[in-house]
Amino acid sequence: MEFAHLRLLAGFPDRESAASFCGVTVRTVRNWEKRGAPPYIVKLFQQAQGDLSWAHPSWQGFRLWREHLFTDGNYPLTAGQLRAYPYLLQVADLRKSGSNPGREWFHRSR
Repeated sequence: MEFAHLRLLAGFPDRESAASFCGVTVRTVRNWEKRGAPPYIVKLFQQAQGDLSWAHPSWQGFRLWREHLFTDGNYPLTAGQLRAYPYLLQVADLRKSGSNPGREWFHRSR
């Protein structure tokens, strides 16, 4: 992907705003657009647009937008849903084994 396109996707409509974000001159940004930006700058702008593929190829298609992590299938997840996932797996395993953890826990806690 060309750096100028990446810059726009990351929310920097002009070279001046991108230069200010990176702490470089407009001339440097222009050079990146002509010759390619250093890998660490490309990763920085990918992060700024919410793209997670910079972290690992398996995150290709996943993105962060505001309070949601969108899967590669465009399914939105919140931080709370991600935190609950291990507990949901535990409940599913317990139910698969024939116990009903919700009722047992409720009756024991009284």
